[in-house]
Amino acid sequence: MSASAATRLRQLATQYHGGEIDLQSYRRLRAELLDRLTSADVDAEEPGTTLPQRTRPVVTAPAPATAPVHVHAPVPVPAPPPPRPQAVTELQPVSAPQAAPAPVARKGGAGGIVITIIVIAALALGAVWYFYLRAPLASSGAAAEQADATPESYHAINDFLAADDWSDEQIANFNTRWATLPDEMRDSALDQPWYQDFVERVRSQVKERRALTATAESAGSVEGPLSALASSVGIDISSPDTIVPPRARVTTNDAVAMDKTAAMSASQHPSKNAAQPAQSAAASAPAKTAAPSTAGSGKSAPSLQQAASGSRASPPMTPGSNPDRCRIELVGSRKPRCRDALSVGGFGPFLAVVPAGAFQMGNKDVAQEQPVHGVRIAKPFAIAEHETSQGEFALFCTETKRGCEAQPWSGDDFPVVRVDWQDARDYVTWLSKVSGNTYRLATEAEWEFAARGGGTALYPSGTSLAPTDAVFSHTDKLTAPWPRSHKINANTSAANTFRLYHSIGNVREWVEDAWSANYSGAPDDGSARRNGDSALRVVRGGAYSDPAAKLRFTTREGLDPSTRDAMTGFRVVREL
Repeated sequence: MSASAATRLRQLATQYHGGEIDLQSYRRLRAELLDRLTSADVDAEEPGTTLPQRTRPVVTAPAPATAPVHVHAPVPVPAPPPPRPQAVTELQPVSAPQAAPAPVARKGGAGGIVITIIVIAALALGAVWYFYLRAPLASSGAAAEQADATPESYHAINDFLAADDWSDEQIANFNTRWATLPDEMRDSALDQPWYQDFVERVRSQVKERRALTATAESAGSVEGPLSALASSVGIDISSPDTIVPPRARVTTNDAVAMDKTAAMSASQHPSKNAAQPAQSAAASAPAKTAAPSTAGSGKSAPSLQQAASGSRASPPMTPGSNPDRCRIELVGSRKPRCRDALSVGGFGPFLAVVPAGAFQMGNKDVAQEQPVHGVRIAKPFAIAEHETSQGEFALFCTETKRGCEAQPWSGDDFPVVRVDWQDARDYVTWLSKVSGNTYRLATEAEWEFAARGGGTALYPSGTSLAPTDAVFSHTDKLTAPWPRSHKINANTSAANTFRLYHSIGNVREWVEDAWSANYSGAPDDGSARRNGDSALRVVRGGAYSDPAAKLRFTTREGLDPSTRDAMTGFRVVREL
């Protein structure tokens, strides 16, 4: 078979599979070409024999159902000696080909042609199968393979984070699952964005655990499975913000070994370790705003919280819009202060984040401040850096359409006065509502712990009250407190270790506790005293009108809760 004939056969197959001609046209044109080739081969084998011309019946395509089928013109088929015929544009009857006058002898005969045709047909069918059948299957298989290619390391981390359970048991289970993964798989995850997100979640948990166990005397610690997990992902538990190079990290097998060591330690000291999951769960639970009790307030008029009962709190602003938002990991940080965005616009007061801790409360030299007793503050909390200002309280009055007492001094940054105990509690109830967090008055123990700033002295300067320690009547009797903008001393901010201002002097401050003549039977856990004389409430810190003898961190007085005078204000506490 000549090269041109083979080319023509391939062209016909291509046109058919490409949809340029239909099946019947393809068969007819192929048969004509094969007849010409067969005739040429027979003549070549018997040069002395004259064969009659073969005729082939005209093949007529069946009429289509709707419209006639138009076929693209095939490439012309070359005749052996004569010139090539014109291209066929329509399906027309074809006359029998003329006999070749002097064909060139070829080897192989009819058997070789048949074999060649079979091979070409097989190749054509193979091409059809590859392009039209195998390609879709291959693409779907590739997609499935790609879907299954998500590494097990991703599934392990995703499952753990989705459960959102940071108990020691669940962390230990994750550590074990992570340890079973191949080293190459764990290493390949190091640079993935989802792995980096996971590391940041672990870092946040470490900070939170440290904050929950921190005290005024020492930084918090992290033990057990969380410590092992932090080490395995490159977090230094003693300095969580320190970045550890990936290749210097503790291996997961080492982390699992640390888990086992921690478990043995837990079995030897169950009380110490059992408290951590409970604290972590309490810290991760959403804060609920609890309305303070009005029992024993001595007020007959309806309170703001009673008038607003049944109303729902407005949602707070988006946390991302407040860079100073409060969070427990601020404990022990370089800038332990925060404030909440309010749904009514603006922000709440700046707060100092105070760590948990223990201290000796009271003063052995004053009867109503005795006996000196140990108190442990179990959880960190935030307390306002300053007394509540006139501007802050005025926003409350405006938003609640409440008639508030006129102030004796003009200026938003003066401390608000002429507020009774229930006014102060109504304010913290409203602040809880518009911030989405729990605000309240400080307990006596919390107030003294924060005012001392982690120290043991009775005065900011130590053993006695210096003129720059507080706003008080030192030589002449003062008739007004100082605003926030007025510094006590140009060379000092007058803030204590916890960043509190005017913790003694300026204005005395309402706290939550009922009055008791001394500390006999007082709680040792930092909670408010409820079983005292409910006809009186406690104020702490002394005022601008007091002499030095009445100002110290332990100063306490009992006051009628309906008192509204120019010496008494309050500061707020926010739960973390």
